[in-house]
Amino acid sequence: MATRQKNRIHHIFLILLIIIAVSYGTAYGEIKYTIEPNVGKLYGHTLYNISGTEYLEGYGYFNWASKLEWPIDSTVAGLNLAIDIDNTYAVEVGARKNISRDTGKIGDSDYLEGVRFIYSESDTEMDMLELNVKARFNVYRRQKNTLGIIGGFRYQDFSFEASNLVQEDIWGGYITVDGLVGTYKVKYSIPFVGVGFNIRLGERTVLDLATQLGYVIVKDEDDHVLRKKKSTGDSAGYSLGVSGSLMLNLTPNVFMELKSEYTSITAYGKQTQTWYETTEEVAAGTTIEDIDLKIESSQAMATLGIGVRF
Repeated sequence: MATRQKNRIHHIFLILLIIIAVSYGTAYGEIKYTIEPNVGKLYGHTLYNISGTEYLEGYGYFNWASKLEWPIDSTVAGLNLAIDIDNTYAVEVGARKNISRDTGKIGDSDYLEGVRFIYSESDTEMDMLELNVKARFNVYRRQKNTLGIIGGFRYQDFSFEASNLVQEDIWGGYITVDGLVGTYKVKYSIPFVGVGFNIRLGERTVLDLATQLGYVIVKDEDDHVLRKKKSTGDSAGYSLGVSGSLMLNLTPNVFMELKSEYTSITAYGKQTQTWYETTEEVAAGTTIEDIDLKIESSQAMATLGIGVRF
């Protein structure tokens, strides 16, 4: 009896699901699914700048600053999955990963009273992962164009390693250090809103333009291996993004998409520095807090994808 009762419940549940699915499709019209792998190039940098004012016996107060610019130039590959309901509602989920690690050279500059007195460069390798979810609701539709409201969430995780340092100072000093000299990790969490405009240029070609404004939460960690010092920061700010894509329908079910996008990030916060080993400078455990921190990132990307819709 218990088994029959469970089977009846399962049958009723299955019938309800079928009714909901049929009603859903009837109410909202055609449902399309899309799978699109893509590959492209990422250009730009992540820059963090710390600064402050200190007092030196016999000199007085002086202003100092340090700026590190990590390059992100790399080849990336990604996958986008999307569902579109009657060309009115759409949800897209995407992921990207770098497939080349050598991104160029980091530039590290130290300033006193606005004058750069030390500059160094090191070879950089990077790992990057990006995840995003985006929803769109078309509020205006015509035969050849649509206007939509966009909302979503974007997450980026960058990890860098710097090796083989070459350093010069204002007094003519020059040093080199082989091997690992530092690591840097930065994570961006970005809820965003925006608008998108879709234009049909012909029977087979569609142009899509979009702009986004986001709120950014940033967490970063800098391990200065040579000085045995780890710095962590918490920041918040905003992002601005623009994108454009040109889609060519090769068949009713297969398309090619060329896409470009640019994102600018600016965030402000505080950094904490802690020495994890005793050095000639200080003892292990020494901590400095509330250092002014500014993080900026400029990211330009171009990708080419081949997609299937069904």
